[in-house]
Amino acid sequence: MPRQLPANSHPRKDGFTVIELLLVVAILGALLALSVGIYGSAFGVSARFTRESEGLERFLKEIQQVAKSSQNHCYVGFIECAKTPDGQWVAAQDTNKEAPTNHVVSTALLVGAFARKDGEAGYTPKNPRVSWAESTLNGDTLRLKRAVQIYSALRLLPSLPPPVEGGMARPDVSRFQRIGHSAAISVTPIPLKLDSETLNLQRVIHFSPNGETRVVHQTTADTLVSYVEVGLVPQSRNLSHPDSGTTHPKGGDGLQAAIQISGVTGRVHLFLP
Repeated sequence: MPRQLPANSHPRKDGFTVIELLLVVAILGALLALSVGIYGSAFGVSARFTRESEGLERFLKEIQQVAKSSQNHCYVGFIECAKTPDGQWVAAQDTNKEAPTNHVVSTALLVGAFARKDGEAGYTPKNPRVSWAESTLNGDTLRLKRAVQIYSALRLLPSLPPPVEGGMARPDVSRFQRIGHSAAISVTPIPLKLDSETLNLQRVIHFSPNGETRVVHQTTADTLVSYVEVGLVPQSRNLSHPDSGTTHPKGGDGLQAAIQISGVTGRVHLFLP
């Protein structure tokens, strides 16, 4: 005999109430907004890093062509800087005494291009009568060739060993020819005046009119080098430059890039993962 329901009872219906559905929709919306924010931010960092790496590659190609077309010696100097609240750029290593890290508005890689005023090479091992400091890298012999480039998404990397495969596969480079390495610091910096500040560009690439390219440092010689390399990772608020020469294969976001310049022909090529 079938069971009889009480007269005042109602049969239960399967499904969700309106309140339950609204709660589920709200939770899904919150999760979607969170995931979009995380992945959107990561994508934005990656796209900006790639865009500025390509911009630096174009700038180096332009200066290399200027050196050839004008038959003059050109120099590209690099410096990592911090911007203070009053709008002044200071060298990143000076932030502890001039602009504490918590007072820094932004950080960036500044790049300037210069050319010899007299068109001469200045110091070379074949012309040892003129010292490097007296001849090549000082404000009296150089003029700014292009407007200073500011790359707010880029940071120099001391050492970036090449993998054997993938987009970053490329020839290995001596530490003396890696522009971010401590062994590649110029014996005489190029002074760059920005507003009321003078920045000393201590990392310098020399483009010769014949296409030869070298990193300017204390042991720069007249021998040809295979490649010059600019290793890059994303910019961060950590201003202590890893200048010991140790290997840092990737930035905090897993991004990296390398720009190699042929020491013989001056050909510039960007490597990305």
